[in-house]
Amino acid sequence: MREAKKHNPSSIHYIPLEGGNFFDVISPKNKPISATEEKKSAYLRFALIGLIVVAVFSAGNVYFQGKELITRNRNLAFAGFEELQEGGQYLAEKNYGQANLVFSKAQRSLRELSGSTHYLTAQANVFLNQSLYLDTAEKLIESGIAVSHMGQQLADLAQGVGNLKTAFIRQNPAADFMTLLHQEKTKLDHLLAEAEGVRQNLATLNAQLLPTDVRGQLVFAQNKLTEILTASREVEVYFQGALRLLGDRVPHDYLILLQNKNERRATGGFIGSVVLVTVNDGVITKMEPKDVYDIDGQLMENVPPPAGIDAVAEHWALRDANYSPDFPTSAQKIMWFLEHSRGPSVDTVIAVDQTVAEKLLELTGPLNVSGIQDLITSENLNALLSYSAETKMAGTQNPKQLLFDLMPPLKERIMNADHWPELLAATSDLILGRHIQMYSADEQVEALIGRLGMEGRVIAAIPKTDYLNVVSTSIGGNKSDQFITAVMNHRTEIGQEGSLVDQLGITKNHTWQATSIDPWLSLIRRYGTGNLTPGTLRFILGEGSNVDYMRVYVPRGSRLTGSHNLESVTTYEDLGYTVFAFKMTVDPGKSETVSLKYELPFRLTFNPVDDYRLMVQKQAGTENITLKKTVVTADALEVVREYPEYESAFSLTPVYEMPLHRNQIFLTAVKSDL
Repeated sequence: MREAKKHNPSSIHYIPLEGGNFFDVISPKNKPISATEEKKSAYLRFALIGLIVVAVFSAGNVYFQGKELITRNRNLAFAGFEELQEGGQYLAEKNYGQANLVFSKAQRSLRELSGSTHYLTAQANVFLNQSLYLDTAEKLIESGIAVSHMGQQLADLAQGVGNLKTAFIRQNPAADFMTLLHQEKTKLDHLLAEAEGVRQNLATLNAQLLPTDVRGQLVFAQNKLTEILTASREVEVYFQGALRLLGDRVPHDYLILLQNKNERRATGGFIGSVVLVTVNDGVITKMEPKDVYDIDGQLMENVPPPAGIDAVAEHWALRDANYSPDFPTSAQKIMWFLEHSRGPSVDTVIAVDQTVAEKLLELTGPLNVSGIQDLITSENLNALLSYSAETKMAGTQNPKQLLFDLMPPLKERIMNADHWPELLAATSDLILGRHIQMYSADEQVEALIGRLGMEGRVIAAIPKTDYLNVVSTSIGGNKSDQFITAVMNHRTEIGQEGSLVDQLGITKNHTWQATSIDPWLSLIRRYGTGNLTPGTLRFILGEGSNVDYMRVYVPRGSRLTGSHNLESVTTYEDLGYTVFAFKMTVDPGKSETVSLKYELPFRLTFNPVDDYRLMVQKQAGTENITLKKTVVTADALEVVREYPEYESAFSLTPVYEMPLHRNQIFLTAVKSDL
């Protein structure tokens, strides 16, 4: 067999650069070749450091909404390259103009380096026998140039997104806004393409040719580049969804549900009115308010109502279609009823309650509405809306006219006011409290809704995790839910062998009293009671007994072992959970408590420690609910960790108490001494 020709590493020829080697590499026999000048030995790191600097200092800016990917491990990124360092710092400081200039300067330096090695690269096959060393150098330099360009693109993109916000606030012509949006989307597409190219370039490098310390930096840079790509694709979801919502190329149709939280339903409140909206190329071309009863009057099919609703309606219709606590499920049913009631098909459903308007009025201050003598404030809005809806005080056949008349001045005040940080904070709270929910049949829009946390989904069941979701549906008492305060007391007993038994107590207090009518007295004196008697009006506003159909969602397979103060409890399955359903009535000025006891379908496995976890999901739109949580263990068990941490040292059995404004998570780590 012919023996392969052996090369003596010392006989390999290379072209020196100003008296020194091009960069430090490792020979085939893993013997380092030392650079004669430190300046030239750092060239290899130059291109790589450029990638790391941008990755570290700039990745977070891809989100533009506070999702930071910046790391503190800056020592890897400096290495004396001031230009790239400055560019990254300017990006982090959101000084995008200066960052652009510095990255441009860094790019020129890298191009000069690339030019100085061009002859070597071109003659590599002749002089270096197809050596991989210069190939590695070339790819690193190309990546560095691309990364510098990416830094410029990031700066341009971030600056452009800021201009989008300004254009929106100033209400520039819709065509201009859409043009800006498309321009920024194109920038993002270019950034994604270039980042993917760099990723592929680095993936083909032979890391074994690099000094050991540089290999770690290369892996770090590759990981950060992957994060940039992931973050950029997340931003792409926002652009795509926003363009669809704005009716880019194809008009987008909305159904806005105005839910009344004073008459509680699974997704927030009774649907009294809706607004049909069409947006085309960023312009609202249609806004048509409708009373829900007008829509229901056109229903062409007889649909039997579900349990609970059958107590208040002979037929199921759109006004009661928000029956499922899972908003996408309810939204799809609502869309079906709209189409079968001679209504249009829509792309997206949005549900809001009066808390949204109240929060906005806190920011804008009092507003004047034509036909209403009173200034509308966050304090009197609820009373005005309730009174207007029941007595038609605005002198129109549409009982919700006051709400529709409020929209234009409220929008104008919001757009012209200088309180955007407060508005964003308020919007975040409204989303967490599930006062705003959205669903779209458009997949790209639904993806955006999910990123924004507005989907209103029931949380999917998690193995070996306790779950609680108490859903109230008003079936009597009209608007009396506004006078109900509630306490949910959830107690878990952990047995010696790991068994789990929950006991849930629900206490409701009906706070209506003689003075509860006072907020409406001035309205009654000024406008009268319409066709209603004062007694009937008081009953509608909340004086009547509060009757709710209650559904308690718990882990699937849970077994009811007892109940208290309930005539009957129905058990069934829904959305991957077991449901205990019953009716609860509370008279004005009274308090009622009911309780359920049930065994969970799983146990803790002590080896020697296991975690008990509970997820409590808040019903959309609910307020004035206090949650109390207690965990009790057998004597042979020891609690070694808890979340939230319990601060009191004087209680052997901690009771966590908090307002249920949003979803809550509890964790108790338990150790067995057996």
